[in-house]
This record gives sequence, structure tokens and C-alpha cells, in this order.
Amino acid sequence: MSFSPDSKLLAVSSTDESTTLWNTQSRAQLGGSFPSRPGVITVPVFEPNGRLLIEYLADAAQWPLDVGAWERFACQVAGRNLTQTEWRAILPNRPYMRVCPR
Repeated sequence: MSFSPDSKLLAVSSTDESTTLWNTQSRAQLGGSFPSRPGVITVPVFEPNGRLLIEYLADAAQWPLDVGAWERFACQVAGRNLTQTEWRAILPNRPYMRVCPR
């Protein structure tokens, strides 16, 4: 969702990947939907000059592959070392060890 610089227009992307333009004063949709690309996230952005820019972002997630990063994350979430039972449930093929500073 993005407002034009003068706040008279609102561009909205929906879950069906379409983008529509609305008049904020009359609350009426202006024209039809803008074309979309399947499988990507659509982000409407107004440039300072008022032109509408529609960005297409790939749907992606980033996962760390470093075991140390996962250990630090587990310590942060749990706030403590895992118990031996928790460790076996999550890391059954690794010997138990304390990895958190406390």
C-alpha cells in the first residue's frame, strides 16, 4: 500500500497479486487492476514526482547454513541452554553440549 505524495491516490496490492489505484477523497477505484506477475510479491511505490512505480519482488527466504548461527538463535529464543531432552529432539545425531553463555 502506498499513498501518492499529495495523498489523493492510494495504490494497493492484494493477495491475488493485483494492484489497484484508489481516489482517497471519493474512495472510488480508478480503472482496472494493473498487470501482475504470478509467484512474486507486488509492491506499489509512488515516486516523489507522483508517478506510480510497481516493484516485483521474488518470494524468497534466507536461512543461515552455519550451525553456530542456529545455536546462537536457540540461545536467544530459549534464554538458556537446552535440556538434554530438548537437545535430543532437535539434534538427535549430535552429542549434547552446552552452547549458551549462561
